[in-house]
Amino acid sequence: MSEMAVEERSRADGIAALHSTAGLRALAAELGGIGVPMLVLKGPLLQERLYGTRLGIACLARSVVVARMLRSRGVGATVSLSVAADAPRSAHAEVAVGKQPLRPHPGGNVLFI
Repeated sequence: MSEMAVEERSRADGIAALHSTAGLRALAAELGGIGVPMLVLKGPLLQERLYGTRLGIACLARSVVVARMLRSRGVGATVSLSVAADAPRSAHAEVAVGKQPLRPHPGGNVLFI
């Protein structure tokens, strides 16, 4: 189904089709102008609201790609994980060589190798 067909169907169903952040902002401004509050949550903020924690995995994905690239060049790279001592649901991943992360983990994190 083409984007135009999806938009036409959405309008027929009385649902606003939002294909961009700009469209979402415009809708929020329009609703705010008539006194209808609107809360926009996306990405990590939405995850935090739904699950009580941010489930960002960008650091893990980046670390896996970099570690594989280094290993393909003969470097014994691994992915090291750490968890914040005061927030057990907050984790971080970094590339490590010889059990030493290439970049430091956030302060106060407990390191798992």
